[in-house]
Amino acid sequence: MCTGFARNGIIAALTGLAALTLAGPAAAQAVKAFQLVGFTSATRNGGKGVVDFTRTCQLEFEASRMCTSTEVMQTVDFPELTSNAWVRPVFSPLTGGATNLTVLDASGVMSGDDGDLSCSGWRRNASDASGLTVDKDGLFEARACNEGRRIACCALIPVPEPSMSMLQGAAATTLAATSILKGRP
Repeated sequence: MCTGFARNGIIAALTGLAALTLAGPAAAQAVKAFQLVGFTSATRNGGKGVVDFTRTCQLEFEASRMCTSTEVMQTVDFPELTSNAWVRPVFSPLTGGATNLTVLDASGVMSGDDGDLSCSGWRRNASDASGLTVDKDGLFEARACNEGRRIACCALIPVPEPSMSMLQGAAATTLAATSILKGRP
């Protein structure tokens, strides 16, 4: 049960959110996020390093760098893609004993060896090491580091704003919640 002080704070927060939401896109600033802009046409093996990967991206896509797996998954507007490309893993914690070492990327790809999914820090060009890749359909897979692959490149670009109907729906929901907390129909 909310105390009067807590309820008033919640009501004020919800009312402010509703006002911002009803103000619409004109009041909001353009939000930028790293988004997938394409795969390089040039290929590199997994032992070239992140600096080389970023420079390769910048030759084809201005102000870009090698993508992380989460940036690829959060991309809103996908470019036309071909083949598959190296992508930097974002490791997620796992529980398990020290003898049962497993690495898990945010994409869900899992490996049992230390240094996997990043070609041992993008420094090994070997068939027994693996690096994370993403293909043209957004499917992630660990692949051998000794093969030349394109690089997934991300750049900081504006993210499309939600439509006005979505904003109005959110505002109506927020105002309804405020009325319930105030005890009004």
